[in-house]
Amino acid sequence: MRENQSVEIVAEILHGIGASPLKLSVYPTAGGGLSFVGWKDSAAREISIRVRSALETVSVRLDDGAALRVLIDRDDFSGVELDLCAATALAAYSGRFDPAKLAGVALSAELALDGRLRPVRGVVSLAEAAKARGARLLVVAKENRAEAEQVGGIRVETPVLFSDLVDLLARDLSGVGEFALPRMDRDGAAAAWKSCREAVDGGARCLLLVGPPRAGKMTLARILASRL
Repeated sequence: MRENQSVEIVAEILHGIGASPLKLSVYPTAGGGLSFVGWKDSAAREISIRVRSALETVSVRLDDGAALRVLIDRDDFSGVELDLCAATALAAYSGRFDPAKLAGVALSAELALDGRLRPVRGVVSLAEAAKARGARLLVVAKENRAEAEQVGGIRVETPVLFSDLVDLLARDLSGVGEFALPRMDRDGAAAAWKSCREAVDGGARCLLLVGPPRAGKMTLARILASRL
């Protein structure tokens, strides 16, 4: 645990036809247990169950002497859509990865009780708002990937489980984009080029091209070197 320090994460929530930011903070407090401040009681109980269940999948047990509060900075929001953000912030607080990585990350998914990421509505608006505030990595459920990629200019990842997300954030996120190249016909080349351009626009500084022999990795690398 991080002694006497807080962890913060900015999340996007739907507001009308668009999305707006909300700040979620985890900080130590007097007394025992885990409390959620800013949610209605019914939502707080539900989010607590989801968050504790997800954290147990990454070996974080908040009953072991924890005295923590999860606070949101708005009073016009009472839903459970922030369960993934809360669980991720608590995992960072517990030392599973560097909390500084949360500054460039946007999480637009919900948690199931088994730790799976569930799709949410309004992903295009959420992705646009995340990109506007400078987020470089957008995490969504796999069912929302196509919507999220419509925005462009932001890296999209679709971990299946909460533990996959924690593993992702524990790795080096210093701008590495990885692309599988199964073929290099005209359609495949166009798709690969588009993905690479979006990664660079989203802040990637290094691209790792993965594929079988004769997939066209070297050809695409030469094109990228001459045009980017």
